[in-house]
Amino acid sequence: MRAILTILIGIGTTILRGYILSMMWGWFVLTQFPSAPRIGVVGAIGLSCLIGLFHMHSLTFSDYVTIGTAGKTSKKGYQLYSTMAMLAATLATWLVAFIVHLFM
Repeated sequence: MRAILTILIGIGTTILRGYILSMMWGWFVLTQFPSAPRIGVVGAIGLSCLIGLFHMHSLTFSDYVTIGTAGKTSKKGYQLYSTMAMLAATLATWLVAFIVHLFM
């Protein structure tokens, strides 16, 4: 059940990140570069995935040890925790970008 929840939250976060990126593109890129093309949510999802390739999180040795020695339930909890942390970080980024946008 946690695996399905993790997948659903991951898909929702990906769509949310695309929506946020398309909004931020309009707020920051198009105001500075009016001739730049507009991007929609789908294009922003693709751009977000591309950027994600260069900003991948790599696990530390202690992460491997912790995950490797954890039980099956703990590993699923870790996946759900990291997915929820990604969602929280996405929403926090959106909030900060909105505040910056208000001062422009």
